[in-house]
Amino acid sequence: MRIAQIVSTFPPYRGGMGDVVFQYSLNLAKLGHEVTVLTPRRKSEEADFCNFKIRGLKSFIKFGNASFSPHLLKDLKDFDIIHLHYPFFGSTEIVWFWKKLFGKNKKLIITYHMDFVARNLFFRIFSWPSRLITPSLFKMADKILVSSYDYGRSSDISQLMEKYKNKFVELPFGVDKNVFYPEPANQDKINKYDLKGKKVLLFISALDSAHLFKGLDYLLSAVARINDRPVKLLVVGKGNRQQYFEKRAEALGLASRTHFFGFVAEECLNQIINLCDLFVLPSFDKSEAFGLVYLRAMACKKPVIAGNLPGVRTVVQSGVNGLLVEPRSVDDLVDKIKIILDNDKLARNMGEEGFKITQEKYNWEKIIKKLAKIYENLFNS
Repeated sequence: MRIAQIVSTFPPYRGGMGDVVFQYSLNLAKLGHEVTVLTPRRKSEEADFCNFKIRGLKSFIKFGNASFSPHLLKDLKDFDIIHLHYPFFGSTEIVWFWKKLFGKNKKLIITYHMDFVARNLFFRIFSWPSRLITPSLFKMADKILVSSYDYGRSSDISQLMEKYKNKFVELPFGVDKNVFYPEPANQDKINKYDLKGKKVLLFISALDSAHLFKGLDYLLSAVARINDRPVKLLVVGKGNRQQYFEKRAEALGLASRTHFFGFVAEECLNQIINLCDLFVLPSFDKSEAFGLVYLRAMACKKPVIAGNLPGVRTVVQSGVNGLLVEPRSVDDLVDKIKIILDNDKLARNMGEEGFKITQEKYNWEKIIKKLAKIYENLFNS
């Protein structure tokens, strides 16, 4: 089958949607499908790591991860399956227009990744057309995928999910067990980052304005209040807010207790995860629908702390593979961090359970086979 994956971001940009589409494309191509990723802001190229293409979309208007790309109308005629990853403001409207006028005999699949939380007036205005046509778009779609029914039922599309029950399919995301796995902590890095004898916390996220919901501000405040034991916080990620967070750490007296790595290539990330005792990502609003990075920490047998949010709580099962905290509560975050750091047996058990869960439920190979089956059923129908 000829498959188009339409997404607003794609590696090397670090973000969950792009990482998911990368795995979809990589593994679907291995199964023999012709896959093309349609995404803004890059040159068209043949991916050298596998036989799929990356086609850059021309953007007439672009802002943040939104892109108005009318050239999609011409591009979409070449494919059997159109897979739109939502939200993608500016281009969702083009897909809707194409499906309505030209694509009635083509199959449209939508992955609803997350609700959109408008963080400024421009985005409220720019996203309005896309949100306006969402009911019509979902009515025309052949299948709609959600990473968890829990998130879908709590999201902005809950009424559409109830209305079109037969269209919705739960398909979680996964983790590459060949990239993320347990290994002994690297002694050179322990010495280099002054980690010996310390409890190590780890936070991983892009440090840009679009990812403030990941909760690093709250984590820094929490670490500043855990001053009765040796704790070190490692922060992985870069972006336009990195300098702000570094200054924030200094202002809280955490200059010697926090290390900012900046960007870390994925092939080096496993070593960093295996340095930590606890992975913490206290996201606080519905922009976090799943959290791929939780899976990466779990695959390394690390206990995790996450915000108590729909979708996330299906990945992080409180008391099993980690703990959930009330969003934006520094008090609760401090308490939960101490519970895990003060109980080595609990931490080990949570890490082991998390590892089992990733192997059984979040295995990319199994997930891609399910996705390919969805495509094949639609194509053959």
